[in-house]
Amino acid sequence: MLSLRFSNRYERLADQLVTELVAQRSSPFDAPLVIVPSLALQQDLTHRVADRIGVAAHLRFSLPGSWLWSLLPVLVPTRAQRPPFERDELGWRCYKCLSDPKLVAAEPVLDRYLDGADELQRLELANSAAQLMRSYANWRPEWLSAWQDGNSVSSLADSLHEQWQARLWRAVSKDLGIGKAHPMALFRQALAHLPAGDAALHALPSRVHLFCIDELPPLALGMVEALGRHIDVEWYALNPCEAFWFDTVSPRRLARMQQLGRAEHAEVGHALLATMAPRSRVHLARLIELDPASTTDHFDTVEPHATTVLSALQASILHLNEPPPGGWHALVGDACIEVHACHSLTRELEVLHDRLLSQFTQSSDLRPSDVLVLVPDIEEAAPLIDAVFGTRRESGNLPYRMTGRNVPDDHAALRCLLLALAESGADWTVGKALELLAEPIVQARFGFDEDDLSHLHRWLEESGSRRGLDRLDEASSREGAHPSMPSGLERLVLGFALPDGSTAPLGSIAPISGAEGSDLDILTAWSRFLEVLQQLAALSGRVFSAAQWQTQLTGIAGKLVSNVGGFTADWLALQSTLAATCDKLTGILADQPLSLPILRHALNEALEGRAAAATPGGSITFASLDALHPLPYKIVAALGLNDGVVPPPPRAIEHDLLRVAPREGDPSTTDAARERFLGLILSARDQLHLSYTGRSIKDNSALLPSALITELLDWITPRLAAEPYGPAELAAARNAILVEQPLQPFAATLFDPGADARRRSHEAQWMPKTPFAQHAPAAVSAQPVDSADDGNDETDESGGDQLAGLRFFTSPLPAPELPAAISLGALASFIAHPARYLLQRRLELDTWLSDELPGHDEPDAAPAAHDRQLAAVAVERLLAGDPLLSVEQALLHHPRMPFGSQAVHAARKLVTDHLALAKRVKTMQANAHDDIEVDLLLHSSQGPVKLQGRLRGLVQTQSVGAGLLDWRGSEPSSSAVLQFWVRHLALCAAHPALPAHDAEAAAVRSRLLHAHGAIEFVDCTCATEQLVHLVDCFIQGQSEPLKFFPRTSWISAEELPSEKILQSWEGRDGRPGERDDPAIALAFRGREDCLDEEFESLANRILRPLLDHLRTSGDVE
Repeated sequence: MLSLRFSNRYERLADQLVTELVAQRSSPFDAPLVIVPSLALQQDLTHRVADRIGVAAHLRFSLPGSWLWSLLPVLVPTRAQRPPFERDELGWRCYKCLSDPKLVAAEPVLDRYLDGADELQRLELANSAAQLMRSYANWRPEWLSAWQDGNSVSSLADSLHEQWQARLWRAVSKDLGIGKAHPMALFRQALAHLPAGDAALHALPSRVHLFCIDELPPLALGMVEALGRHIDVEWYALNPCEAFWFDTVSPRRLARMQQLGRAEHAEVGHALLATMAPRSRVHLARLIELDPASTTDHFDTVEPHATTVLSALQASILHLNEPPPGGWHALVGDACIEVHACHSLTRELEVLHDRLLSQFTQSSDLRPSDVLVLVPDIEEAAPLIDAVFGTRRESGNLPYRMTGRNVPDDHAALRCLLLALAESGADWTVGKALELLAEPIVQARFGFDEDDLSHLHRWLEESGSRRGLDRLDEASSREGAHPSMPSGLERLVLGFALPDGSTAPLGSIAPISGAEGSDLDILTAWSRFLEVLQQLAALSGRVFSAAQWQTQLTGIAGKLVSNVGGFTADWLALQSTLAATCDKLTGILADQPLSLPILRHALNEALEGRAAAATPGGSITFASLDALHPLPYKIVAALGLNDGVVPPPPRAIEHDLLRVAPREGDPSTTDAARERFLGLILSARDQLHLSYTGRSIKDNSALLPSALITELLDWITPRLAAEPYGPAELAAARNAILVEQPLQPFAATLFDPGADARRRSHEAQWMPKTPFAQHAPAAVSAQPVDSADDGNDETDESGGDQLAGLRFFTSPLPAPELPAAISLGALASFIAHPARYLLQRRLELDTWLSDELPGHDEPDAAPAAHDRQLAAVAVERLLAGDPLLSVEQALLHHPRMPFGSQAVHAARKLVTDHLALAKRVKTMQANAHDDIEVDLLLHSSQGPVKLQGRLRGLVQTQSVGAGLLDWRGSEPSSSAVLQFWVRHLALCAAHPALPAHDAEAAAVRSRLLHAHGAIEFVDCTCATEQLVHLVDCFIQGQSEPLKFFPRTSWISAEELPSEKILQSWEGRDGRPGERDDPAIALAFRGREDCLDEEFESLANRILRPLLDHLRTSGDVE
């Protein structure tokens, strides 16, 4: 006997079921059978039974599909208990059939599609066809029966895809051993002809409870109906409406039906219900059409005139009664339904956190387990949830948990093998190789540790290793350094073998020094690692059977990963997964040859973590939107309800025949999302919190919400509006539900006690220095910051960083103790870049070095002839007296030199351009002077300080006099000139220590030579005074960033037009300005007063003396 029980409340249905389970159990050995759609409902019902009788034991739960398939052997003994349409098997069956050239050639559509397709494209089509066949088996079983008989389906006569799908189904069903009829249809037929009292009925359960099953395909529903004629089947179904609403349709569909003259019995009833529950309406109608023996209603008595908007909405759906415009105006402001428009999912979480803190403060009986938070993708949101809810806060931490996340098996060995198999020889880059080598299980196999990898990282950068596993050939060496990893290894080994300082190429190989002693072990391990990668790359074009692939990969994996110590379990897991995957493929495909991409796809499927079943818990629960339905919670929140995300865009398959002949109740992702959204509304007991990204984080432009939010607001707004229901009244009613949140969580408006309570922050550390602080709640202790921006202003498109408005330095750092001595090098480095020096030396922040893996991109050939590092190498080699050809070869083998024919031209140009510079430097170095020690006592504004250091590069001639000599391969930057100026001042201050041939020669003249000229500083008689001023700047710059920017300050000191200053600071024509320097951008973040009078004063005080003593100059960048 089939009986139905309806209710609009989950709690009522659950109580009825628990009552039945307790009442019907006559013995402790009785095991009632309950069919539930999810593990979440199983857990909830178990807890309810335990609450009722003290213990829950010996209860049997099953999913609908598993239960129905388990019944098949009772009457259809030749059918296996496992469904023939398993997802992980049907796709490979289709792939096997699509690999048959006869089958493909017989169907022109298939032949054209697969003509020229690779194996992965063939597998993609197979998986798509398998997905459709599973749908047909559930929703159109009669199609499969017709195809099995060789017939066509009349409703598909105009489709180009029916014929090839029918032929493919016949091949697949033959491979599966399936008869003409669906196994469920066979079971139903056998059950219909089974006489009463037959022995087979004793194998069926005497009673079964189906609880909150939202939907069953027609064939499965018919199977349940047939079972109901022989056993007791009690179906507990959620029904949102107590009225007969199965003829209701959406307003749009009603208008269309009226045009066609088919709206005889149709009506809207309730627009939200009709629009958001199309599948529930069909499913419930089908249940009623089963002609149950009894139907019992357990609807909650909800008063039509509820006291909150949420309860009023639920009551209107229950009673199928749409209130008139203005009917809910008295409920404005109850805050039981809130829609928040934010700038990102992070802000949505921050807003939710603040709102939950308010709710827990106001309600003493609210528990964390009463709160459910749903997001479209729990995996994507997980790190943001941890960042917001997992951060320790002064306002209080809320307990939370995430459920339904993917739980991938920790197959470290298999992951490494798949990572290695993903690349061919030419695609391997140094970065990818080091990424694989950074895996502990690979490190252990080759004997690497972290220090070894650090050394290897540096050597590979120096050797010019870029990409590829091929070796250097002689033809390539003539065009420059071949950027392969084996070539780099040869250079490192040669550098290890040759005497120290050897730089001349040996044949076509240029040595790279650096490795010595025990470093040979690192190079040997790197060589073995590259050999394994070459063996893996050699497999990329091979084909083997699944069993042969198992042998090949097991052998090579043993060379790649460790299988001893703590990695034994990973190795065994790799062997087990590889064996299971290859055995499955062998069972389906036999000895069919498979390419490596196909096998890699199969292994990836085995590695992918399956989503764990979502379950309720004792804290705030985060889950995906389709999880934990239809469990009730006091507070239900749904975040990320953005346009194009919820509902998700339809992913229609081109050859899906369900689209050709659709029927009411067919599966649809859009309809499913609408059903879940309505479920959120109905499962919330006290509050419904919705949010979406309503503003662009880049330019603050408005973004659309999900269509579901729009429909909800459009339906509620007129009911909340006041008379006369004009635009102003409608806008006010909409704003009673919709809340615009500021961009930043520290916006001043969030701390205004007189503002909307829904825009209130509880974070004391973000309390601004405003009059709001004195009105702060007692529980919040104000900690001021400088920003009082409300966060809604448009932000720079290049930024979008939520920290962009916060000052990095809100006040000077505590002054450090005055040092007894300052090194000359430290002073020069500071003056060259004060902001960088402060961040690196005082705060120990690294703002200009990168820890990234060596790049795999080829160097740009165009600027190679102007590269400063290459220019320096050229001059150093020329000064050492190397032949011009040897210098060119050294440049060709430099890591910064591009690979190819352009490198030869660039190397020759570098040698030609810097030959004259090398001769000038060599001539002047013939008069080199010994280094001198500088030990100056300077009386700074903070007290006496010594300036100490060593001056190198001194020359002294009778014609020029004593001075410093330095050189640059290319035009020196402003920072380089400033450093040279500091050294020149120190020389001038210490000049009496230098011997002099005559008075004229005693004058100090320092020269900084470069390829296109020279920069010369003459003797400075006020050198000590200038050094004192620079030391004062140095001391001040240890506490706060100085507004001295080498390039822009230089232009200002030269009194060039203000446009030039701005161009240098802000950039021009897509080129970054000096303000974009990482150190300057960080030190002066949030400040707009960088180019003020203080900037001009510092530029003049530091640079005017420099410019006054600059007699000749070349270009300064």
